[in-house]
Amino acid sequence: RFLAAVAGTVLPRSLSCFTFAPALSCPVQRRPYLTAEEEHKSYASQHYSKRWVSIPSEDFASPDFLESPSYLVAHKRGRSSNMIRRSPSLSGLTICRGWTSHATKALKLAVEAVVRANPILTGVVYEAKKAFVLPLGGTSELRIRPGVYTPESHAFVTEVNAPEFSPPPSQWINDAEALNYASEKIAPLMDEIDFTYDQVRHKTPLFSVRIMHLPDGYFAYSIRMSHAVVDGVTYFDLISQIASYMNGWTPKPIEWDNPLKSSHELYPDSFSKRDADISYGGPFLLGILKNYAAHQHRQLKYLLLSKDKIREKRNQIRSQYVASGVRNGQTQGKVSANDIITAALCQVCRSTHIFAFTQNCRGIKDGVAHQDGGNYFWEIPFPREACTDPLVFRSIFEKGAYYETNALPALPFQNGRVGRITSLASVTQRILFPGTEIVCQFPFASFVKDIPMDVAIIFRVNRENWGVLHNFFKLGQSDLLDDILV
Repeated sequence: RFLAAVAGTVLPRSLSCFTFAPALSCPVQRRPYLTAEEEHKSYASQHYSKRWVSIPSEDFASPDFLESPSYLVAHKRGRSSNMIRRSPSLSGLTICRGWTSHATKALKLAVEAVVRANPILTGVVYEAKKAFVLPLGGTSELRIRPGVYTPESHAFVTEVNAPEFSPPPSQWINDAEALNYASEKIAPLMDEIDFTYDQVRHKTPLFSVRIMHLPDGYFAYSIRMSHAVVDGVTYFDLISQIASYMNGWTPKPIEWDNPLKSSHELYPDSFSKRDADISYGGPFLLGILKNYAAHQHRQLKYLLLSKDKIREKRNQIRSQYVASGVRNGQTQGKVSANDIITAALCQVCRSTHIFAFTQNCRGIKDGVAHQDGGNYFWEIPFPREACTDPLVFRSIFEKGAYYETNALPALPFQNGRVGRITSLASVTQRILFPGTEIVCQFPFASFVKDIPMDVAIIFRVNRENWGVLHNFFKLGQSDLLDDILV
């Protein structure tokens, strides 16, 4: 203020960089104390209509776009096509506080901008070259027909009425109560997860957003995307684009036309035909059928894990490693929060013999870049009992494999004793707006509800806590899990 006053009084008006108001001694080009809403509203009035809707609608019908096979073929015939066809949509719920009506308007505009920037989201999924389909199998080719749901003809954002709250969100005592209340009272109203085969049958949109205004300035939103076009990484890349548009930033583009997208398989390149047949063929399907008998007895549970306790456990493991002088593979004492949580899940689950963790293959597989959109992941099998030690799991994760080629045992797959552990924590993105704060964020329980095998999803709840959603059939004791629970 002193420098502004000096500049405004000493320098001639013609030489001053700004016009100053003597009473405030600050530039009148910008008010000195704008609230977050006022500041963003001022920016929005100048830039939203020009910047966000800059992509012409003609892109949806351009000949090059409609004839690009690498863009429109989601999955050719293969294991990936079979599994993705029977996979649920990716979706989750986020609760915020400090939300305003202007933030809602910005969110709607940002969603439209993302749809225009990624025309594949305007399409529907359908089956082409369909052949004889076995139970839980299938040999169909999944394709995308774009331009069915355009921003001009379809509202991608739907507002849902809020339920009556007792207690209101402002009186939630802690994160555990917030997660419990949101998952039981709000999530059922916002959940719209469906499977890819439902989308094929009913021609429903691939992408949708639901919002809910809650009392005391709280807000909930859910974003659903078809697994036919995105995996967890691309899902959060699109959420990152929404956040960028909301805040006036330039989002990172997503490349959709990699020719490897349609032929990529879910298993690593080290798999032989025998390994693939065991993991996704007859033995696996037989085990799934066996699990259906007890499927209704599975319970869906959320676990809330403390980041501080996990950090303490990481430091403890590293100290023990250095003190022992033992060198365990490639880990060199390195252990992550994800390693500790995975080891704890391996300890507590007693109904699975072989788990598979999901590995993002962008930047690892030749020809697949970090910005490529689609399903680019591998499922890496490993024995549950061996990975009750975080350092052992870390060595498997860094190597990218546990079993050698043709060494995968078939018996656990035949007996239905296989499961999945997916970590979304490292790729999680959030939609933040000036003045807002994330209360909690979690995947819908329905994502694992109808899967007849042990599944766990690791996610970030907020800045203080991690979370796990699981449907384990049989549970045991885990000292490691007890140590990191909130």
